[in-house]
Amino acid sequence: MNGLPGSPTPGGLQGPGRGRGRRARAKVAMSLLQRRLCTLRRALAAAEVQQRKEIIEQKLSPKLRQELIWLMEKMPHDPRSFRSSCASGKAAQRARAGRGIASAWRYTDPARIKASLWTVKTCKGDYLSARLHLCGMVLCTRVTRCQREAMRLRQRLEDLGRAAVSSADTAKWDEGSFREAVETAGNLDDLGLYFRLVLDLRPWVGRRVQSPVLALDQLLELRRRLNTEASEGPWPRLRATWLSWMTKTRRKRWRSQVKSQEEAEHLISSAEAQRATCGAASSKASASKATARTAARTARLQRAAQQAEAALARVEQGQQGQQGSKRKR
Repeated sequence: MNGLPGSPTPGGLQGPGRGRGRRARAKVAMSLLQRRLCTLRRALAAAEVQQRKEIIEQKLSPKLRQELIWLMEKMPHDPRSFRSSCASGKAAQRARAGRGIASAWRYTDPARIKASLWTVKTCKGDYLSARLHLCGMVLCTRVTRCQREAMRLRQRLEDLGRAAVSSADTAKWDEGSFREAVETAGNLDDLGLYFRLVLDLRPWVGRRVQSPVLALDQLLELRRRLNTEASEGPWPRLRATWLSWMTKTRRKRWRSQVKSQEEAEHLISSAEAQRATCGAASSKASASKATARTAARTARLQRAAQQAEAALARVEQGQQGQQGSKRKR
């Protein structure tokens, strides 16, 4: 009887199917080895220098080192690691953004400018006001009890914000463009527009704070002054500004009220102490997370080295099988 493809034939010969199957397995093994080498390469790139040196010297065989060198010469740049490094760089850039006063427009796309309705509940009913957060400022309209009127005021406020962003030549703060947008917004008495400045004090007390009600000229002058003072020494000057805001005489309205000097000092000191406590706990948690990340990175690197060694052994075993079959022939 004639042997089937891939089955033993009389005389110890092998059919043509056996050779094709062996070549297919060798191709699969080589593809697996390349994937394991890419994984090992990324794991080595993410490891620390000393850890990387120990793994290469102690865990990698000479043949696996040669294969890794060949891969790095063939592919000098790993596209996946390049994308991850770009993403981490952008995240770090966002994290390093300045505190105190926003120095760039929050939205560069005018279509994303959205105002909100702020509601105050009283014994006489609900009062509505439109608010828009823009570049470290809060723009507010007059209050009204009519829902339809509040929606109209919100639309006008959104149009003003879009005009301010559209007229800016760059992505940075442009005082002239903002002033022009406010002055050309139409009937400002109808809007009842007033402003508040927002300070981002999260690095020191873990919160944002708002100024008392300001007119346009007061807002821009205060913004310029704080920008200059923040470059000389951020927290002491920002602390003094926040203290003066809390103790400034204002009309008692809704839930806002003036604090005495002692009350304001106590509030700031409590916030500083709470932030220091949270910072210490956060540092401890960060240290434990860093230790866990290092251990996970080490385990991942060792696992990648073991898998690459196993893939290399599989390729070598296939090559030895091919050589043995050639000698038999």
